[in-house]
Amino acid sequence: MPKPRNAKASRPEKHLVVWDLDNTLTDTVKTWALSTSRAMARTASLYDMDPATVQRSFRKTPSQFRFYDFTGALQWMASQKILPQGANPVEETQLKATQWAIRDRWMKEQKEFTTFYPEAVETLRGVRDNGAQQVIYSDTEATSLILRLWFLAQNAQKSGQIADFMEIPALFDHFYCQPSIESDNRLLSQIDPAFVQAIKRNMTLWGPHPVTGKRLAKPSPRHLKQILNDFSCAPNRAVMVGDSDKDGATARPLKVAFAWHKRGCVMEHQTAEAATKMSDPGYVFGVRAIEKAMKRQDVRPNITLSRSLTTLFTVFNFKTGHGFSHNIEQTGTGSGHTPENPEYVQLTPIPPVHRLAPYFQFQGLRSPLGPATHQPLKLPTP
Repeated sequence: MPKPRNAKASRPEKHLVVWDLDNTLTDTVKTWALSTSRAMARTASLYDMDPATVQRSFRKTPSQFRFYDFTGALQWMASQKILPQGANPVEETQLKATQWAIRDRWMKEQKEFTTFYPEAVETLRGVRDNGAQQVIYSDTEATSLILRLWFLAQNAQKSGQIADFMEIPALFDHFYCQPSIESDNRLLSQIDPAFVQAIKRNMTLWGPHPVTGKRLAKPSPRHLKQILNDFSCAPNRAVMVGDSDKDGATARPLKVAFAWHKRGCVMEHQTAEAATKMSDPGYVFGVRAIEKAMKRQDVRPNITLSRSLTTLFTVFNFKTGHGFSHNIEQTGTGSGHTPENPEYVQLTPIPPVHRLAPYFQFQGLRSPLGPATHQPLKLPTP
């Protein structure tokens, strides 16, 4: 009689977990839609403006401001002459004070509502305890990513999920995101410098399209290929965890396993409606919309996480990989093309990525994310 097969031994072995952040580890859409809808209502009321005008104008605001910096959004709207202008210095001061009052309320709500999904911290610890590497790969700007992780860390410490907020950056081996569009000093000045530095020293910022100069975003198999290259990880030894069709479309061409966090797509009708009105036209929200988008792009999740992120441990064995080495790919062929994204054709070679390190300052270059810490840098001796 044959011996029963060891179920754990038969599971695919994974050395690297590539995590999306928003709506995968935290319910970003609900937090953002709720706090931002309220902030726009306050803006319309305090400035005596038509709410529809505020909404249309807000939708044109650069994404970093729209999603993570309501003060920046208001300042941009003021620069475009959308908000009322002061007739004299006193009125200008009053209008700016109004901006900060709206922003402070918005920021407090963001901080209050930004929490990890249940079992998220437990899952991240489990992956790390098994020796596998894990990274965050997000289309959000660097400053926004740090701010959101800070809120998550503070609330996790407050709820007793972690003992020290520094555990959160320590759970990840690297962070991949977009460069910020302005200096980060204002937004990050109230965050513990050690927390900021712990993330910045392990951060890669994606370069722009080599031809158009525009930002490259998901779905981007070329980005994922760079991540695999950084960790010397074969595609069959990695798993990408995300909530959207864009995450799946990024993983599919490289045959990287895709774990769809379906729970991250579930939202109330009111939340989805508010998010649709404030986001870019290309974004889709809700389970049905994401399922349709995945079908159009032939994205078939290897596993669907409907209830808990810990389900990953019933499907994969996580083991130690090679670790981060940051080998920048300079040659190669192929395309990030998908039927829905023809602009990603012929992105060869991948643009060099930017690392945050003191050499940016040493060479006299402006760091893509601002200063590496909030303290003066000690430059290396030539």
